Amino acid sequence: MLNNKGVSIVALVVTIIMIILIAAISAPLLTSIIDDSLEQDAKVELKNVENVVDYARTQIKIDEFVPNESYVIKDDELEAKFGRVLTEEDKDYIKSINHANDKFIKYYLMNQERFDDEFGNGFNITNIRGDREYLVNYYDGTVVATLVDRDGNPYKISNVSDETTIIPTENVIRGDITVTLAPNGNSDWMNTQKTLVGFNWDNTINQLNSATYVWTESVSQPADTDFTEVFLGVNPGSHVSVEITEGPTGTRTGNGWYLWLKLDYKEINTGMDRTKYIRSEAFFLDNQPPYGELEVNEVR
Repeated sequence: MLNNKGVSIVALVVTIIMIILIAAISAPLLTSIIDDSLEQDAKVELKNVENVVDYARTQIKIDEFVPNESYVIKDDELEAKFGRVLTEEDKDYIKSINHANDKFIKYYLMNQERFDDEFGNGFNITNIRGDREYLVNYYDGTVVATLVDRDGNPYKISNVSDETTIIPTENVIRGDITVTLAPNGNSDWMNTQKTLVGFNWDNTINQLNSATYVWTESVSQPADTDFTEVFLGVNPGSHVSVEITEGPTGTRTGNGWYLWLKLDYKEINTGMDRTKYIRSEAFFLDNQPPYGELEVNEVR
């Protein structure tokens, strides 16, 4: 009987040791499997986000999408959410870009709610994990997410290699075409209104493809087909006088006539085709004939 008890105790101890050994061997393997599954799921989601960012970039080129600047990532958010997975060089670069004026090249903090607000249901990602946020740049297509492994250590999932920074090898210089109007609106009632339109741009950055205009009584942007008047031979530094009169039927009159300009140009450094619309202040046009009433009370 004592021998049987001894054997039972030994068997029990061996069983416990085996359980401990199996647990010790399988726990890291199980953790690794969970982490791998999490990473694969994140990579699929990352690809979907990348597709939407690429779509947004094409819409920016045709001026059909302007990012909501309220979603630009703040300095403290950058540190809190991505500080442990980005280099100091990366973070300094992102901060400097976000403090500049050009909203198209800034970095945005996005989640499901913000993607829904920007793109609706037409072209969007669905079922982004509630605890997952993305750092995106629509201009260069950068997408970065932070994941946390089973030990609580953050690591980066990105369409940018972990071995390189997200900073471009050289900063792309973007440009604009500026327009001046002299005068910009005129509240003096006149039969004919004139303004001198000045153009200026750096032709090493931009190439003006066309400049057209239309006079309209609306503050709303006209349809592209309404821009039928063409500025010819415009170069950097050009000044062209345009005028509005009573028109062929003499019916143009009122205190709200606006000059609208449409500029189509290419950013040489980026290859982007861009369109810019400009509206003047109001010009007052008076082409109504004098009108009055004479009341005669008595004829002598």
